[in-house]
Amino acid sequence: MFKCDHELFCEYKDVIDDYVKRCIVESDSDSLLNCQEFYLPDHAVVRSDKTTSRLRIVFDDSAQEDGHSSLNQSLYMGPNLHPNIFELLLSFLENPVAFTADVKSAFL
Repeated sequence: MFKCDHELFCEYKDVIDDYVKRCIVESDSDSLLNCQEFYLPDHAVVRSDKTTSRLRIVFDDSAQEDGHSSLNQSLYMGPNLHPNIFELLLSFLENPVAFTADVKSAFL
């Protein structure tokens, strides 16, 4: 894919570099010397109609090798923090002020 599109490669590299700069990902090859390695497949989603974020990287956390667990299967599944959406919505009526937030890249 990158061999045919150098511009896409540069955009992809910029996004990964931004992840490293914001400490979303890190490179620490020394700590991997005696550990089991895990590769997380990823691919680019390109939206030509977008101007600010044309490229988005999607990671496949459910990918697995034969006989091994996926990353999704290895993660601890905590309790449901919003078990009843109706009660959550009603809680907005209890106070005169409610706060909301737009979290950028929440699932990274």
